Amino acid sequence: MSKKITLIIFLGIIILSNFIPKVEIGKAYIFQSSDGDFKYYKIESKSGSIPDLEKRFKQYLGNRNLNRKGDILKDKKIYRTFKKEFYKFWRWREYLIRPRYKYPYRKFIEKE
Repeated sequence: MSKKITLIIFLGIIILSNFIPKVEIGKAYIFQSSDGDFKYYKIESKSGSIPDLEKRFKQYLGNRNLNRKGDILKDKKIYRTFKKEFYKFWRWREYLIRPRYKYPYRKFIEKE
């Protein structure tokens, strides 16, 4: 009986923690192109949005085509450089509904 109660309490905590809104002030999310030339910083609760990210990436691709003739970016995708941390169960809901997690993951590329 006590195992059932413990399991119910544990599952209740996981479920409730995903419905209570949490805001991380100042957390930065970085997006990059496949070669690392394009970077976009989205700071939680300050600036940046997904539509703005996509608009700036299209501008970057246009400028790249004008400035670098013959240098073609093979992979025209945007990548997030932050992992989903599944052990943080209170973020599972975010991983499902936030558009920033829909982009594929790629390790951050340091470029000078």
